Amino acid sequence: MRRRPLVMLVLLLLLPLVAARAEEVPLVRLALTEEVPPVDRYYGVYVLGQKAGWAHETLRRIGSGRAALYVVELQARFEVRAMGQVSRMTNALLLAFEGRPPYRLRRARSLDEDEAGRRDVRLHVGPDGATATVTESGETRALTPDPVDYTLEDYLSPGTWIREGREVGDVLRIRDYDLSELEADTDTYEVLALQETIAHGVPVVYYEVSSSSEREGHEGTIKVDADGQMISMAMGRMFEMRLEPEDLAKRIEAGADLFRLGTARVSGRIGDPTKVTDLVLEVYGEGADSLPNGPRQTVAHKGEDAPWVLRLGRAHANRYPATPEDVEENLRETVALPIRHPEVVALARLAVGDAATDREKVERLVAFVGEHVQDAVSVQTPSVLELVRNPRGDCTEHAQLFTALARALGIPARDVSGLMYMGDGVSAFGGHAWNEVVLDGDWVQVDPAWNQVDVDATHITLSRTRRDQANQFDTYGGLRFVVRSVEHRD
Repeated sequence: MRRRPLVMLVLLLLLPLVAARAEEVPLVRLALTEEVPPVDRYYGVYVLGQKAGWAHETLRRIGSGRAALYVVELQARFEVRAMGQVSRMTNALLLAFEGRPPYRLRRARSLDEDEAGRRDVRLHVGPDGATATVTESGETRALTPDPVDYTLEDYLSPGTWIREGREVGDVLRIRDYDLSELEADTDTYEVLALQETIAHGVPVVYYEVSSSSEREGHEGTIKVDADGQMISMAMGRMFEMRLEPEDLAKRIEAGADLFRLGTARVSGRIGDPTKVTDLVLEVYGEGADSLPNGPRQTVAHKGEDAPWVLRLGRAHANRYPATPEDVEENLRETVALPIRHPEVVALARLAVGDAATDREKVERLVAFVGEHVQDAVSVQTPSVLELVRNPRGDCTEHAQLFTALARALGIPARDVSGLMYMGDGVSAFGGHAWNEVVLDGDWVQVDPAWNQVDVDATHITLSRTRRDQANQFDTYGGLRFVVRSVEHRD
């Protein structure tokens, strides 16, 4: 099972708001012209319409004089049923800003915990630059982030902007900071409409704003009242946050199995997925227009009344050259990928042995990860170090370990999110994770969970990069397929 959607929920909760791309709009930082009031808000979190958790946001001023700080805290709890298991996760974020202009970020902390372990990320910003530590699997390692340019004014700019009074078509573009990746980001907001509704028995006028993140690619719709307070946020069909009283927000329902809700039904038989070399599907349902082209998939649409057509397999391959930026980004050590750790490096070298070329290394690495990781269904995602020490998990763990080992060997690699056919006994596509690596200058897909260097034609790519992940929110649980044609190898 592919669990990235659950992880994405955590990341979304660590943003005050997210926003729509408009690179031509100048980047701004709206000045605070009045005392910052305290904030204390609860949100109910819904996944595919099921109550799955809550989030709590507070902002307060502590201390006085030069030692004063504005402190933002966000806490969240999730209970999600998937594959017959209930996954419980808690997340906490703290941001401490200077108490007077220019209100610079001075320290931050992110703590994520579930049954698989905990990850504690701490950031300190001083006169000489930023330093960070990541503690997980009983070890602490240091990272050196790029210079941090993020302030309380950036954090509060969306609300400040709305309170000034907006018109349809107005756009705001501001700085953001992703503590989970220790990277700067840019958010943009565009006002779509001014609406009126009834909330808690009283009329409320609110703005409807389209939203996305420049680096992460999240796209959605937020509703915010004239005071700049977020009423709700929706990301495709999958995810929604709603402003609620504390007692209502905390009523969690670990209801219907999200894995089953997220599957895509198929009309027609496909056969053994590992032997499918060419597959053509008609695509119906909400999110069909969000399916991307990929290294081995082509999407076409012949008119408003015609279905989308998805062609999968080598015959429908698209060449995707890796840019220098791709190579640099996908060789990096990150918060989640400790690729310079001695245990990771040692396992990577053991996996490839005396292989001389990158292609030989990838072939051996695919086979090694496929055999090394013991297959086990799990809703939690252990750290890479836990996987090295206790190699056990599903497709997500296979993909995560492969990416770490490939990067440790100097081979650019990344995870791919999507669907794979689950067999004629189920007649559905289910969530899956695999990988892309750079070979001879091009992105090539491999699947270590199935020991496939040449991936079969039932792999449907939803997201290849972090910016593509919005596709998954749009399509998750909303697609259905009809088989047009299928070919198998002997």
